[in-house]
Amino acid sequence: MTLLQYTTVSKQLEQLHRLASVHITGAKRTAPTAALEIITGIVPLAVHIKREAMAACFCLKANFQ
Repeated sequence: MTLLQYTTVSKQLEQLHRLASVHITGAKRTAPTAALEIITGIVPLAVHIKREAMAACFCLKANFQ
């Protein structure tokens, strides 16, 4: 996957994440994404991806020891 494709997919996922937050809360489209994530208790997508990557690395490291 090229950097351009990764960036496009990343932006699309962020938009979907935001849209879900807006619909869950019933907020207006102009509401800040960070506020919606706090209200819903949804972890920001970038944080979730990093958390999953770190967990996978930990499992791999534990299996090789």
